[in-house]
Amino acid sequence: MICFLLKSNRLKGGTSMKQKLTFRLFGGIQIYSEYEQCFKPISAVTEKGIGQKQQVFLTYLLLNAKRKITAAELMDCFWADEGANPANSLKNMIHKVRTLLHNAFPDCEELIITGAGCYEWNKDYLLEIDVEQFEKLYRTTSGNRQDDSEESDLKAFELYTGKILPGVSNEWLDHLNTYYKTVYNECI
Repeated sequence: MICFLLKSNRLKGGTSMKQKLTFRLFGGIQIYSEYEQCFKPISAVTEKGIGQKQQVFLTYLLLNAKRKITAAELMDCFWADEGANPANSLKNMIHKVRTLLHNAFPDCEELIITGAGCYEWNKDYLLEIDVEQFEKLYRTTSGNRQDDSEESDLKAFELYTGKILPGVSNEWLDHLNTYYKTVYNECI
């Protein structure tokens, strides 16, 4: 699940820390509403719902959040086989995802920034993604299968709640889901 958790943090003396956005990708897309203190389907933040391609696109952006992603890479990944104008399709998709994120976080400035031929996450926000946490826990314990790794295995076990975007078929996503299922099985 993708879940969004927005926190406003203040340091002593009134200095602001980066706002933290927490995303969960395992198990299906959901957002966490700090206001309502519950998880909601991502479709709850938009009147029109969210299509599969939009879900996969947002997931791709999140899984590559630590780097700039070129427009060419996105067009190759999402519109290589289509005869339509891929540059226009990319602009439309970016607009849809930005609108979705704005609906989820109306107090946040633009979360996805356009650079010179690329897109990246706004560095003014701290992104925390469950898949990254899961991977970090696995890497921490993978060469060290001793008793002290049980706690990390338990944390990893709790993070993995199923496939990323279950029910969605996509080549790179299928490979990723197979990898994370294998990692999960090693943890249990």
